[in-house]
Amino acid sequence: MNAMTVDVEDYFHVSVFDGLVPRHGWDTMESRVSRNTERLLEIFGESGIQATFFVLGWVAERFPRLVRAIAAQGHEIASHGYGHRLVYDLTPRAFRDDIRRAKDILQSAGSAPVYGYRAPSYSVTPRSLWALDVLIDADDVVAEVGEARAGDEPDVSSSDDGDVHVPVNDGRAAATRGTAAPIRFRRRRRSPDARAARASSRT
Repeated sequence: MNAMTVDVEDYFHVSVFDGLVPRHGWDTMESRVSRNTERLLEIFGESGIQATFFVLGWVAERFPRLVRAIAAQGHEIASHGYGHRLVYDLTPRAFRDDIRRAKDILQSAGSAPVYGYRAPSYSVTPRSLWALDVLIDADDVVAEVGEARAGDEPDVSSSDDGDVHVPVNDGRAAATRGTAAPIRFRRRRRSPDARAARASSRT
């Protein structure tokens, strides 16, 4: 995980446009994500900056060359989910499907294995902590930890000892300064047979 991070999404993906820009109309909107990201890559290249790019699956599906361009410059590719849906508005199954779809698309675009995930609009909150179990089971854990403040998007992180660290947003309005202490979760280690048995039990 790098100190510099970038969310790779288009302007019409942001949560504030939910209900104003229908999802079925996204493909009709002018896309700016490629040229804006390519400009960032130029700036980072000139400055010698390495970053983690949290790429929306919807974007990677339509612009796989952009994902490859990011990776070719040595930046880390991580997931921002597929459709920029707020975690607390999803069911656990829908959330699992969203992150798996995004991860498959990102890895198919030619990037290295994807382990990072950043929740859209800091939507891992006390009412969506169930998402942590889904992320752990899916091996989508992010090597980033810190304090969640107003406007930040809290992330899940893992360490070599198997702990998972989660700074949880306190749920206050964006106008206030929200704070949260990182929480440590012991990651369950399962054998391949145990994982296969768990997967079959869900089908």
